[in-house]
Amino acid sequence: MRTAENRRKDYEALKSNIISDIWFLIKDRDGASLEMYETRGVPALVTQTFDDQMSETIDELIVRQNKVIAIASSAFDDVNEYDLEEFEVPFLICILESIEKHLTKERL
Repeated sequence: MRTAENRRKDYEALKSNIISDIWFLIKDRDGASLEMYETRGVPALVTQTFDDQMSETIDELIVRQNKVIAIASSAFDDVNEYDLEEFEVPFLICILESIEKHLTKERL
């Protein structure tokens, strides 16, 4: 039987692997970044919701050395930076899926 500690290590390894996949998709791009604005049918990714009309969305992903940073903003013009390590696996999977869609649309 696997212990809780084993599961925790599995989860952290999965999280690390997803962030690594994202890092490799962005690192060689011009400026080591990818714009994530809602474009051409790829919806914006919401980091937090303030009310039913206002939310903060990821605008860009940037590779800084060995980290991936999400640049997010709201209509208040507030800009926040998040290390992807701050997000949990389900949201990281959504980010990876969005990157794949943006890159596919870019090639068309």
